[in-house]
Amino acid sequence: MKNIALTLIFLVAIAAAGYAGDITVTRSVPQITALNQEFTVLLQANAEAGDPSGIIISETIPQEWGIISAESACNINEAKRLVKCVLYGENIDKILHYNLKAPAKAPEKAAAISGEWKTLSDSGAITGGMLMITPPQAAPPAAKDTQEAAPQEKPPAQDNTLLMALAAVIILLLAAIALQVSKGKKGEKKK
Repeated sequence: MKNIALTLIFLVAIAAAGYAGDITVTRSVPQITALNQEFTVLLQANAEAGDPSGIIISETIPQEWGIISAESACNINEAKRLVKCVLYGENIDKILHYNLKAPAKAPEKAAAISGEWKTLSDSGAITGGMLMITPPQAAPPAAKDTQEAAPQEKPPAQDNTLLMALAAVIILLLAAIALQVSKGKKGEKKK
């Protein structure tokens, strides 16, 4: 009986740990004012409704932009133009950074870093940060460009309450079945 109770507590704890709540990851890119300029991109994860056990962050960098380096929590895949970072435990709220280099020739338009984050139970897009070279003497960008560079609104959070309740019921049913099987085996041994 004691083993079954400990198993039940363990299963409920695992189910609760998988719940990530409302998570956002925001990218910050500084103003880039020169060709071949090196700069740092910052990523900030924010778990508002509870901390997940871990977050995987993937950023795909446009072809003409150079990937210089990344911190130890991140790996670079030059062939796929990918910077992938992993946060877990106490490091969930850590600000990540990686370094890029502007192209040698000015691109015709702003380039977007496409990024996503994933946990065991959820995923979403990383918001913010367009790659754009804006020389100090250049005129301010047109209204359309300004709107493109503005941070996107946060998508509505997914409600996992029903899913978590269903998982808890299934765990309780499995525990009850295991208890009945255990009682049945003990009864057979006594005969």
